[in-house]
Amino acid sequence: MKIINRILIVLISLAVCVGIGLLIWVLVAKDDTVREVTLNSEGDTVEELSFTAENFLPGDVREYTILVHGEAGGEFDFTFTASPSSQGTLWKYLDFEIVYKEQSRSASLAAMFDGTVFAFNVTMDGKESAQFTVRYKMPKEVGNEAENLESDFSLTLSAKRK
Repeated sequence: MKIINRILIVLISLAVCVGIGLLIWVLVAKDDTVREVTLNSEGDTVEELSFTAENFLPGDVREYTILVHGEAGGEFDFTFTASPSSQGTLWKYLDFEIVYKEQSRSASLAAMFDGTVFAFNVTMDGKESAQFTVRYKMPKEVGNEAENLESDFSLTLSAKRK
């Protein structure tokens, strides 16, 4: 009887360890911070990406990477526009920035919703991806009025070959 109990304890311990290992692997493997966009063969592409802003505290920053790749090389005009996709109101308190290499564009998310367009001139060789960093952040000066708010919004990336 003692042997069976020991075997059961070992099997249960092993199952718990495997379960914890799988959970950690799934959480690490799921990287929501990277979005990929593939240019079509002509190079002109429009892609809408969805974002959710929630659980922000003053000073918090969220960062995402957009990788644009494709076989089409050459010079491109990339533009980014944003629009709300829900009734959430956290966007009123967020600043927004997109960075490509040394180029940086920033505005409030409210200004983006009002029609501000971020434009970038990008040269691609067809082998390497263009990497854009998207950041939205809540200024430290924001008070309790933004507590427990959230917003869903869409970022539309347009690429047009020159």
